[in-house]
Amino acid sequence: MYAGVLVERATARELYEAPRHPYTLGLLNSFPPMHGEHTELTGIPGSPPDLAHLPPACSFHPRCPFAMTRCANETPPLVEIEGSGVRSLVGCSGDAGVTVPVELSRVGTSIASPSEGVTEVSS
Repeated sequence: MYAGVLVERATARELYEAPRHPYTLGLLNSFPPMHGEHTELTGIPGSPPDLAHLPPACSFHPRCPFAMTRCANETPPLVEIEGSGVRSLVGCSGDAGVTVPVELSRVGTSIASPSEGVTEVSS
């Protein structure tokens, strides 16, 4: 959740290995890995919004490195992610309805994985 709005829902493994919302990626890059090499923490630029005066449309757009002009004008709906084992949803889409930038995938990196369960986690 970001600013009181659900932005992504998936299993813990899916969120960790292939975050589909820029906020989820920012959260994952805000804490050090428990195993493996030390990596530079990038965090999320800017400050959280004032909940009494949220930005228009997508509340995360002022802090989002992938923000487009439409992010300031349209509230993205939660869309289902194809090919997921459980119903995964993400509230971020690129041009022509393509879900989030491919750059967000962490699959194939040398990071430690959470347990194999299908615990659903929302961010």
